[in-house]
Amino acid sequence: MKEDEGKHDRLPPLAILAGSIGLLLTVGLVGFIGWEATRQEGVAVPVVVVEAGDVTPTGGGYVVEFEARNLSGRTAANVEIEASLELAGEPPVVSTVALDYVPAHSKHNGGVFLPADPRTGTLEMRVLGYAEP
Repeated sequence: MKEDEGKHDRLPPLAILAGSIGLLLTVGLVGFIGWEATRQEGVAVPVVVVEAGDVTPTGGGYVVEFEARNLSGRTAANVEIEASLELAGEPPVVSTVALDYVPAHSKHNGGVFLPADPRTGTLEMRVLGYAEP
């Protein structure tokens, strides 16, 4: 009878293995979250840069595709981007677009509409501002 009592008190090896894996995953996840929370970023504000890409003709003008990259560890919301096109002898044409969200260390693609071909003039794109998410 004593032999049967000892067999019921021991955990199966598979249960020990599953519990060990779960413990390692939990400790690793808590450690990673703690490391991310205490990691210091050198920049206190989002740093978003915008770069123009392909130009595509449309029925009402041209679309300039762009890539907005957030180089910092801070997320930016409501990012407003301005495209200014200067053609010879004419006042600049300005068009803006807003991006809902540009997460930290990521990129977001979009497009801005212009009435004239930006390849025939000087196109400047810049970030006007952002909001805290």
